[in-house]
Amino acid sequence: MFVLFELFAAFLRVGALAFGGGYSVLPMIRETVLSHGWLTAGQFADVAAFSEVTPGPVTLNAASYAGFVTAGLPGAIAATVGCVLPSLPAVAFLLLLRKRFREHPLYGGFFGGLRPAVCALIFAAFCMLLFSSVFFGASAVEILTGKASVNAAALLIFSGAFVLARSKAVPPAALILFCGVCGAVMA
Repeated sequence: MFVLFELFAAFLRVGALAFGGGYSVLPMIRETVLSHGWLTAGQFADVAAFSEVTPGPVTLNAASYAGFVTAGLPGAIAATVGCVLPSLPAVAFLLLLRKRFREHPLYGGFFGGLRPAVCALIFAAFCMLLFSSVFFGASAVEILTGKASVNAAALLIFSGAFVLARSKAVPPAALILFCGVCGAVMA
């Protein structure tokens, strides 16, 4: 029962501090589940992949999946409710502020400052997923010094998916499905 409270409280914190949503929140969720010992780095890579391929917001999918892996259906519910709860009053408050202060220079400055921070968090999530899948969970230092092993199959899938995604030749859902099949065949 205590783990449910811990899940709720931890994801309440994530939900309260989640600016940018989606991929920008994945590093915070990763730190949360790893520091509590709920998931391993490999399991979290699965959480991130699962969150991408299932319908709905990435943050909620990640919270639900991490909660489910940790404590079953009650864990999924606790993590999801914890993640969503802080945003309800925050959104209502921000809407009131927006109506009143939308023309104020500090308002634009605040959101102008958030954009680069969100980009950095999304890039951190990208690096985290790349390191865990292509470089077998190696650190950035190990990769830069050439001490990391490379998963050739994952690198091939990543490179092909990147080229196809940039060309917009394949719909994202088909690309995800194709890469999943390639990974299963190469395993």
